Amino acid sequence: MQERLEIFPWNDYLTTGIPDIDAQHRRLVALLNALANALADSEGELAFPSVYRELEDYVVYHFQTEEALWHRSFPDTPWEAAHRKEHETFIRDLHRIGRESNTGSLRTTLEKTLVFLTHWLVFHILEADKRAAIFVRAIGTEPSLEAAREKAEQEMTDMSSFLLESVLGVTDHLVRTTFSLKRETLERKKKEEEARILASRNRVLMDHFPEGLCVLSPEGQILEANDAFCVQLGYTLKEILSLSLFDVDARHTSDEIRDILKEYLHGSGQFESVHRRKDGTLLDVEVVASGGEGGGIRSLLCLCRDITGRKKAEEAVRSLAFHDQLTQLPNRRLLDDRLRQALLHCRRSDSLGALMFVDLDNFKPINDRYGHHEGDLVLIETARRIRGCVRDLDTIGRLGGDEFLVILTDLAPDRSRALENVFMIADKIRTALAAPYTILIHDQEIAPVFVEAHCSASIGAVLIDGDGHGEPEALIRLADRAMYRAKETGRNRACVHEDGCVPN
Repeated sequence: MQERLEIFPWNDYLTTGIPDIDAQHRRLVALLNALANALADSEGELAFPSVYRELEDYVVYHFQTEEALWHRSFPDTPWEAAHRKEHETFIRDLHRIGRESNTGSLRTTLEKTLVFLTHWLVFHILEADKRAAIFVRAIGTEPSLEAAREKAEQEMTDMSSFLLESVLGVTDHLVRTTFSLKRETLERKKKEEEARILASRNRVLMDHFPEGLCVLSPEGQILEANDAFCVQLGYTLKEILSLSLFDVDARHTSDEIRDILKEYLHGSGQFESVHRRKDGTLLDVEVVASGGEGGGIRSLLCLCRDITGRKKAEEAVRSLAFHDQLTQLPNRRLLDDRLRQALLHCRRSDSLGALMFVDLDNFKPINDRYGHHEGDLVLIETARRIRGCVRDLDTIGRLGGDEFLVILTDLAPDRSRALENVFMIADKIRTALAAPYTILIHDQEIAPVFVEAHCSASIGAVLIDGDGHGEPEALIRLADRAMYRAKETGRNRACVHEDGCVPN
């Protein structure tokens, strides 16, 4: 009786800690091993249609379960959107493979399905699902989503090393099992032919691996690379084999690269780097490296994962935490930090700065008459106009509603000139905001039409000298009071704390 293949045995490390998800992952592993046996069996092609139908049922049930859980835990986040996109890609590729089985070689389709499922199992379960499950559990214990995300990232640090070990284990297990099967069915063939077949299968597995793999010599020369690594960097295999790590790594110095080679040739670990493509562009990568020896030759196997998407997601999270989502201006949290920096700068430079509190006059009628969407367009345009009135070194932020803050530094060393500059800048802002706002109104009953809206600005300001007023909160309160004084004395004017007002 022919030995049953188990190219990817279930391991407790695959568990996410969510019973429903783990039970469905076990089913995927079982389907993967069933396909492997169908591929090895000369009559196994007959089993493909039923296994494929099981796989389709699994996809629908599993993805619905996952997406419902992730949506309850972290709705409308970059993580949820990325996870849903992975599911859509999986379904699209699965349908494509199914269509190919009707027009091409069924055995070729079996091989593609096996490689497809292996990639999905390794990178979706071990990376995306496990990271999301850790995130879900951390939400219940951590004080914020950001803290939960950081905890998930920390716990996933060791996962990349395990991923490389899993890939090596799969390769080794497949080679041993394939060798045994071929020995039973092709025992009369020469050992050289057996070695060629095994080497060819290993190369196919390496080339079908979705992440970049390369083998380095102790000196850093690239000895071998898969298709994904060549595509990552834009080289042909022949070109890539003429390069070394010194040509590819764009982050580390030559001495640092030598230290990396020395450290990982006799161990394993991971680090982030930046690789330079053939066209000169740069790629953020996470490298999982493991040294080993074969045939008396020591080499370094590197898994190079493109982490551009992860970097963008992290940047999106940072943006959510520190920027107003409507205008993309700094929010209150970031403004407090910038204001503290301005206080320190004024103390060190002996130059005065200022904090302006800008509030639109008559904004509510615009919002009420034309709608919140059109009101948002006015706020976005307001942010753009204020930016055009100040210097690059100044900071503009939105507190909320129609309230904006402007932080000015290096106005002048003496109070009178600093006040003169404050009133000059305030006048520029008031003039800019008094210009008509052209808004495109969409109404279901009439065709879209452009209308003009008008509003002015009341501005309150307080000088920053680095000694008085203390904390950012106190400065904001004083600027706010000055702004209300501007409104009470007729609006469309600027008032400075302790220094009077300038009318329109």
